Amino acid sequence: MSVEVEIDSRLPLEDNLLLCNSLNLDNDVQFRKLESLESNHGLIGVYDGMYILGDAVIFQDSSTLMYSFQSPFGVIDYDWHEGRCRKLMLQQSDMHYAEHDDAISAWLSSYFKGNTLPLPNLAPAKTSFQSKLRDGLCTIPYGEVRTYGTLAKALNTAPRALGQALGANPLPIIIPCHRVVAANDLGGFHYGSAWKKALLDFEHG
Repeated sequence: MSVEVEIDSRLPLEDNLLLCNSLNLDNDVQFRKLESLESNHGLIGVYDGMYILGDAVIFQDSSTLMYSFQSPFGVIDYDWHEGRCRKLMLQQSDMHYAEHDDAISAWLSSYFKGNTLPLPNLAPAKTSFQSKLRDGLCTIPYGEVRTYGTLAKALNTAPRALGQALGANPLPIIIPCHRVVAANDLGGFHYGSAWKKALLDFEHG
């Protein structure tokens, strides 16, 4: 369902949330404030089960929830939908969501204690190449790295195309794209060099 409702952007967020009543949303609907959001003149939109209202996101589908995990290097946000994870995001700010006891938090907790568990239930890759890339990344052992050139050759692709695909990895750490480095330096990382260096230093002990 797609919904657009005009709201008064001059009013506080809490006042505009009253519009949820007209959308027949549950009273206990989940929402959070965002650091920033480019809104279209105060319109509310629907995207992938989320209502976007001003500077808040409201989750309509109770089976799609966001949670946070506090790692030693910053907050990790992830979604949990029908018993599997589709996206994981590395932050450098305060907790955005509630913590939760599930397969993702258990895996992350074990990882940051220096142990590795079998992969939790993850959403499947969207393309055959992404699936091939995921398999290739998961063969890189904890504490080791591969260069872009080495992995590109193993996957029969160009290093530039590989780099772009790594940057689009929706499940960093779990699918360890941080273990791919340039020949002479760390190389790029979607969430910044500080995260990449911290993760590699942590794995190398």
